[in-house]
Amino acid sequence: MWQAHESLADRFRYVKAFNVILILGAIVMASLTTTLEQDMKLKWTTMAAFLVLGIGQGLMYTIDASGRLERHLNAAGRYMDIANDVAETLARPVRCRPPADVFCCRVKTIYEGLNRNSPYVPELGSRFQLSLTQPKPYE
Repeated sequence: MWQAHESLADRFRYVKAFNVILILGAIVMASLTTTLEQDMKLKWTTMAAFLVLGIGQGLMYTIDASGRLERHLNAAGRYMDIANDVAETLARPVRCRPPADVFCCRVKTIYEGLNRNSPYVPELGSRFQLSLTQPKPYE
């Protein structure tokens, strides 16, 4: 589960890098505007370039890559916390472990809460299919 969130966070890192390209494009076009204003064709070209840059910035604002990157990294960290908790519990001697039913109930509650509150991951399918309490179909 945490691998899916980390891979999506990596994708949003690349999308966020596209924002830098748009900003650099606007800076370059702003400096070229004064030299390209003499010719009417180039005036239309600069206008179209600024329009494309503006639409790209609008899409970047709508996608909110930074926010989604942060949410997926937080979810991956929380899933790793559960995995570390299970690993630490299993590493203890049997007499020092909590009762199995209590521990399983606690892990299941935390896991289902994370599934409800974590951002959507398309590779995992519907968010409502991630519950541990759903019975397995007979095969």
